[in-house]
Amino acid sequence: MSQTLFQKYGGFAAVSRIVMTFYDKALDSDQIGDYFEGVEMARLVDHQTKFIASLLGGPAAYTDRQLGQLHHHLAISQADFARWALCWPRRCASMGWRRATSSRWRPRSRRGAP
Repeated sequence: MSQTLFQKYGGFAAVSRIVMTFYDKALDSDQIGDYFEGVEMARLVDHQTKFIASLLGGPAAYTDRQLGQLHHHLAISQADFARWALCWPRRCASMGWRRATSSRWRPRSRRGAP
């Protein structure tokens, strides 16, 4: 049986490191940083780690509907979602993940976005 990307890159520990480096940058962003004002970051990092893990073939799963309901109140613009999505390949590269791997699971549209 072949390994999932989740297994290949080190499971939850590796995904959590990428998520934390992502939010370190996102919080400083003039474009998307304000979305995280007042957010309990430890909880967000935990949820985001589970979400990214599921995209990589690991445990946990969120439906498009759940994601939409959880983020609806934020009124995230298409441009801001695109900015969020484009940050992921850089974070993956900073952790030594191949670009082809990161683009395979990076959100490509707002279909599953809020």
